[in-house]
Amino acid sequence: MSGDSGALDLDTSPLQRQYWPSLVLSCSPDHKLTPIQMQKALFLIGKNLPKFVGRRFYEFEPHNYGPFSVDIYRDLEELCDEGLVGVRAVPAREWNEYEATLPGLRIASEALDRFPVAARSYIERVVTWTRRTSLAQLLGTIYRTYPEYAVRSVFRGPT
Repeated sequence: MSGDSGALDLDTSPLQRQYWPSLVLSCSPDHKLTPIQMQKALFLIGKNLPKFVGRRFYEFEPHNYGPFSVDIYRDLEELCDEGLVGVRAVPAREWNEYEATLPGLRIASEALDRFPVAARSYIERVVTWTRRTSLAQLLGTIYRTYPEYAVRSVFRGPT
């Protein structure tokens, strides 16, 4: 990134780690993400905007569907308890979907406004792409770019 990318110090990120899931939900076109979309959006943000996420951001390890951090689920649980994120069942699917609540959207909007335009734009683009991309394309792209996260994958689709 260029220009104002140095505006944030690693210790002065405008958002504490546990609120990042709420922020990415706010950037999704419909304010919803599946668990895999949440994991991959946060992974890509952490990899490509390290200066803006801070030192205490999520640590990812190779897992069944690529990069995974159990801490994201812990933070989502707390955000649900605080009323900042909701969970809803997806008909005919084995997983739930996370959804931003109005209080969560307010907090996320305030935090997003404190990011430089280039960082904010990247976050919005990556979350929108993650939401609109098929699982095969999402994992294929991540596995090609970060092959070290594909070593434990159970996914056998086209890459």
